[in-house]
Amino acid sequence: MAKELEKAERVCKAVGAPELWGAVVTMSDAVSAYVAELQRVRETARSVGLTDEQWSELLLGTDGVGNYVA
Repeated sequence: MAKELEKAERVCKAVGAPELWGAVVTMSDAVSAYVAELQRVRETARSVGLTDEQWSELLLGTDGVGNYVA
């Protein structure tokens, strides 16, 4: 993510695109908030007994034997 931000910053500075840079910063902030919230939810799931394997299956959308579920 950091490398993508650096690339975007260089491009925005080079071509004078402050609106694009604003969008990049907004997106970065949103991703950071998502990651923090996902960690909070993970800790809650762990506290109610969800195992690491179950958490991984949930994130991947699988049923424990490799089948994808909706």
